[in-house]
Amino acid sequence: MQFKFDKPSRNQKGRSGCLYGCAGLLLIVMLGLTAGYFYFRDRIGGVVEVENISKELTEKFGEAGDFTPGADGSIKPERIEIFLKIRDSLYNYRAAASSALTDISQAVAEDKAGEDKSIAEVFNIITSGLDLMPDIITYIKTKYRLQIENKMSRGEYIYIYTLAYYNYLGHEPGDGPKFTLVTDAQNDDEHEYKGEEAIIRRDKETRDKINGYFRKILKNQIIAATLINDEQMVLKLRDETERLLKNPYALPWEGNLPVEVEASFIKYRDRLDALYSFELNPLEITMAE
Repeated sequence: MQFKFDKPSRNQKGRSGCLYGCAGLLLIVMLGLTAGYFYFRDRIGGVVEVENISKELTEKFGEAGDFTPGADGSIKPERIEIFLKIRDSLYNYRAAASSALTDISQAVAEDKAGEDKSIAEVFNIITSGLDLMPDIITYIKTKYRLQIENKMSRGEYIYIYTLAYYNYLGHEPGDGPKFTLVTDAQNDDEHEYKGEEAIIRRDKETRDKINGYFRKILKNQIIAATLINDEQMVLKLRDETERLLKNPYALPWEGNLPVEVEASFIKYRDRLDALYSFELNPLEITMAE
């Protein structure tokens, strides 16, 4: 038996092209959904584990704003040693997450706005993001577990991190990759931030979070100073609290770190700086709760 194929008309060509193209696209979507299902099925346990460990940390040591520093704000050497121990123990996890971030940063940098993207280019961006997810989950999960093991609350960690890295060493709250890595869960802004715009947005969001935490922490510190009748410190703390209330994006003690706090960091300067991660800075404050 012999088959004869007529030459298709222009309209027939269009229909067949659409048929093959749409079928191909449908196949890609189906493969993507299938791969995504198995990918997230294998990793959803990690997300749930992070939530459980986060809950345990809060139950044991309270919310970030529950932390009470010493009356003068200084930090005892043994607490800085514990902070450094946690940071040092996270070194390998930071390296893994930073490596994955480098890959996705490259993909995002090559993503030109307004240009059509090939399937390969889109797939590269998606897979880079998927590869990053387990490293971030592992980093956060391990950090929370180390805090529990070393009896360091969210608030104490944020207190030391903020005053050491942003105030004392001069790193920026907006440090991190030039795209939105994490954002406030309450923020429903769906705009895609990249480049300097992403840095500016992160700086603003991080400052807002820190400001809120420290307004509560400073109130606790005022109580501590009141209990020892340090009226001068009480006035100083009230002035700083008022300054933060007036400007929700102001960092605590910005440009005016108390000498007692600065003295706490002096002999640890090099060790603190060596354990700072520019790339993972967004995970330290924005995902604190």
